[in-house]
Amino acid sequence: MAWPQDATIVDFIQALPTPSLAVNLAFVVAVFLLPAVMVWLDRQQRLPLGLPWAYLLVVAPALMYALLMIGFQPNNYCNNILRHGQFRGFYVLFVAFLPLFAHMLASSKVSRPWLFGAILTLPVLFVFDITVGHEVLHLVYQNQAGEGIVYSGARAWECNHFDSESILIAFNAKWRIDLMFLVVMPVLLLAARGVHRRRSKAELSQNENNEV
Repeated sequence: MAWPQDATIVDFIQALPTPSLAVNLAFVVAVFLLPAVMVWLDRQQRLPLGLPWAYLLVVAPALMYALLMIGFQPNNYCNNILRHGQFRGFYVLFVAFLPLFAHMLASSKVSRPWLFGAILTLPVLFVFDITVGHEVLHLVYQNQAGEGIVYSGARAWECNHFDSESILIAFNAKWRIDLMFLVVMPVLLLAARGVHRRRSKAELSQNENNEV
């Protein structure tokens, strides 16, 4: 897949693993709406177990696949790095997970914390990689090479326009920031749920003492 020069979030639909436009549009709607729907159902205590599992096993892998194909560009001989105007369009994907993130941090009762935690870690990692990760990649490369990434438009046998040492350092920094996210997000969610669990136990103990 050769990623177009004027790529936007709309082109994300073309990277999904199905040629059907209707299916791809339905998938995008599911990515953005299902987390909020799960939060609403969970607060109503009506969340079916199959819904978060469906998101985790069907929607999340398709999202991760599409973002991986966009960021890696395996069919491009040069494997060019995404430009700022390309990867910054994907920050909007974070919005889809904000209701679920707020629910995990603020709600006193969450029925499926492990499933929600997996949803907030695995697919969001790929969103983080293609946005914040690429910000770090560009910044570190510029600091190392003394200039920004050069997009020469060279033909296949003229692709070595990156400073090899600088790009390796930049990729290492990108992978480290991804690893930090992979550690910090589960720890943050576990800590938040632990606080609510201790608070619930304290309130229950206080109610029992008041009854006595």
